[in-house]
Amino acid sequence: MVAQYILSDIEIDSYVKSIMYVAKKQNKSVLEVIEQVIKRAFFGNNSEFMKESLKNDETKFIINNVRTVLREKLKEYYPNLKEKWL
Repeated sequence: MVAQYILSDIEIDSYVKSIMYVAKKQNKSVLEVIEQVIKRAFFGNNSEFMKESLKNDETKFIINNVRTVLREKLKEYYPNLKEKWL
């Protein structure tokens, strides 16, 4: 499952660091980058597949969980993260 992979102890560090790197490099908020990561990881950037999948409550719950955990890890790893990046 994609969510288990992203949130695994081995991968979460990489995801958090890469999200922060991309946010700074592209001058975007980390929330925007998290959404890009979710779209790519879960849906392969396929908007139609995403629309269909998000009709399922379980899928929404899993994605919200990933979004929340990534956001909390970013705050943990970067305690001085400015509001601009959130």
